Parts: sequence; C-alpha cells; structure tokens
Amino acid sequence: MIMAPHPFKILSVEEVRIARDVVLSLHPDVVVDFREIYLQEPEKEVMKQFLEAERTAKSESAQRPPRLAKCQYDVVGSDKIPEYNESVIDVELKKRVKHEVVGKENGNASLTLWEFTHLVDACKESKEFQEAIAEFKLPDGFELVVEPWYDCRSRYLEQSADHPQAVWRS
Repeated sequence: MIMAPHPFKILSVEEVRIARDVVLSLHPDVVVDFREIYLQEPEKEVMKQFLEAERTAKSESAQRPPRLAKCQYDVVGSDKIPEYNESVIDVELKKRVKHEVVGKENGNASLTLWEFTHLVDACKESKEFQEAIAEFKLPDGFELVVEPWYDCRSRYLEQSADHPQAVWRS
C-alpha cells in the first residue's frame, strides 16, 4: 500500500507535472510561461485537526487535507502582452480550485530573473547606452552595474502599463 505524502511534504515531480498539465489544458492556443509551482499549504484549522489525529494515532481515519499546487504564470495571447495568473490546483482531483488574474490594466507582475537578464543585455547592446557610458570616466576598481526597475509613474498618469527601465551605478 502506497502511503499518501504528509500534507507539509513538498510536491513531487509528478504532482508538479499534474499541476502544469491542468493549467496548460485551461489555456489552449496561448503561450503559458510558468514562474513557479509549489505546495499550497493547507489551512491552519484543517492542519490542526489532521495533526491532532496523527498525534493520537488516528491518522488513518483523519480527513487528509488535499494536495494543492500553487501555480504562478504568465499567459501571453495574440497581443503578446503577458497577463499574470495564479491558480491553485488540486493534484489528486486534477482540477483547478482557485484562479486569479492580475489584469493588464492593474499593472505588471514582478520581473522574472530571465526578464532582468534580458533587460540588462538589451542595455549593454544598445548604441545609445554605450555612447552615454563612454562619457563617464570610472575610477579604477569601479564596475558598471545595470539595475532594472519599474517606472510606476504610469499608475498616476492613467496609462495602462508600467514600463521596465534601467539605471546604472558604479
């Protein structure tokens, strides 16, 4: 008999695959760019009941909390603008139990590591950037560092999206 994983045990590779497949099935004909999939821990009260039953050796009869995967991802449709989504997937039922979309009109989700890298590379490859940097005479031992950040002024100017920008420091 295969024992069910403890409710606090991290998701297995197979559980992550199930969560991914459920999300992909719910978003056909678009690009889904996953940021992260991880265990959504059970509610505190549910866990208290389960742990009490486990402590008193009644865990076989205790109601086991569902194995939930929290999925954070971007959906990119025909307009090529990422839309950040969060879904909670019951991996045993292979079903989405919660879904939230951070709409494009509400701004952007945080940058991912690959987006940071892309922005830094774009700055370094930019002719305008190279010309601006050429004007600086950095002392020995100083290194130029490009730091991506969001220009959030658009929220106050009633524009539809924030714009990633970069600053550099030495």
